[in-house]
Amino acid sequence: MNEAEHFERILEELAGLIGDLGDLATHMVLIGGQVLALESKSAGGDGSIRMMTPTGIELERGFSLEPDLLFDVEAAGFQADRLPEILKERGYQRTRGYRWGRDIGDYRVEIDLFVPPETEPSFQPTGMTHLAGGSRVAAVSRRLQIELHSGRVLQVSVPDPVGFMETKVEAMNVRNEAKDAFDLYAYVHQQSADEIRAALDGAGSEGTRLRSRLKAHFGEPSARGIRDVLTYAGSLDQAVKELLTAAIIDLFDEL
Repeated sequence: MNEAEHFERILEELAGLIGDLGDLATHMVLIGGQVLALESKSAGGDGSIRMMTPTGIELERGFSLEPDLLFDVEAAGFQADRLPEILKERGYQRTRGYRWGRDIGDYRVEIDLFVPPETEPSFQPTGMTHLAGGSRVAAVSRRLQIELHSGRVLQVSVPDPVGFMETKVEAMNVRNEAKDAFDLYAYVHQQSADEIRAALDGAGSEGTRLRSRLKAHFGEPSARGIRDVLTYAGSLDQAVKELLTAAIIDLFDEL
């Protein structure tokens, strides 16, 4: 099975889980790198994240194969208590406090569970991670509808642009992983600077604060975000690094 087929089967499993969640799924939002993949697929792509800069540099993230799910368990109320039961009924076992996994044929699905940062432990039906920036995601999302190869339709909520970028900026501040900055760059490139700028403008003071944080991370060659994108991009010669750095700075300047 190649990665594209693996990704498609992950989406089939996600669609099945959403169906079993029933009304609880209305309080669930897909977050993380797989948002990029589904935004790509929704726009007619195959779900692999590829970018071409204005100077012809091609970057590829590949397929994101692990769904990260945020649940607003306080809003869901008693329905949230069914989450562990539903996961077990679908063959999942808890492998970490916040992670559930199952084997399906020759591949494995692992799902990480999150809640907004202010969620009280007493509302959590199982181990879940508090997501910095998750309050916006829980409050504001948008719906994607994707037809899978089988003909089945996957309907799932994803963060709005401000929510997605806020969680990724927060992630940069709490963990040392280059992929968060790369995902931010890929998201702005994929959605277009015009759309992101409009979203920031429409978010009032929250958008103003986020724009300032993005500027700090991507505004100059020595900034953390630039360094992380170059790290994640892999082996590049110095001339290509300089061209990519300029392309990143130019893109974020448009915001």
